[in-house]
Amino acid sequence: MIKHNITSAVLIMASIGILALPANAQEKRVVKARAICFERTAETPDIFISGPKEPYKILMPVEGFSMTFKCALDQGKAIFYKEDGVKPDGTPRRKIVAQTKVNGSMSKVLFYFVPNKEGAKRLYQVIAMEDGLKRFPLGHTRLLNLSDSEVVFQLGEHVKRLSSGKSAHVAEVTKRNDFNMALVVCKMKTKDGQWRTISESRTRFTNRKRLLVVSYVNPATRQPQLKFYKDIPIGPPPPLPNE
Repeated sequence: MIKHNITSAVLIMASIGILALPANAQEKRVVKARAICFERTAETPDIFISGPKEPYKILMPVEGFSMTFKCALDQGKAIFYKEDGVKPDGTPRRKIVAQTKVNGSMSKVLFYFVPNKEGAKRLYQVIAMEDGLKRFPLGHTRLLNLSDSEVVFQLGEHVKRLSSGKSAHVAEVTKRNDFNMALVVCKMKTKDGQWRTISESRTRFTNRKRLLVVSYVNPATRQPQLKFYKDIPIGPPPPLPNE
């Protein structure tokens, strides 16, 4: 299970309420979305979200991204639920497992599911992130800090400092070698105020993919680590320079 250090950080990033699922939402906005899961909870029910016409079953991949689907927002919120028995009228009873606000400017969204600590009212906390290529182009990187500590990322010529629960968008890395490799370093601030290097490696950057990089503390080893997700769109790749 993911411990308190991750869930407390995500609370800063996504406000998860305890509202009942509205029977007749006054506002329904349809957006395109994908989903990815940091780690599944011990309980792994089928999770749904309202679609334009019918409920959509959310796949919860942990190694990659789901296929794109359409979902209907209730007054600007994405509400995820599981079926919990049957009502007297024979329709499924719904129980909310997660919900998050979606910025009104987003037409395509990435939902990042992070397990709550054991005993929480909701199974997951969800971070809604811009997923459109215009605002998050190929070749760019998104950083998330799910640890309780401050971190500094260096990606080629870019340096980003993130406090707990914060995210950052990094433009295309241009300082790279002939193999499109660039240095990626992450340092975490310790309790005594020192900076500890938790990862130092070379990563390939191209305009054919996007990256999601997440800093966190492994709940089993209590050691800080990074997760790298490569986001490669389906379809013909864009041309490389001079092609």
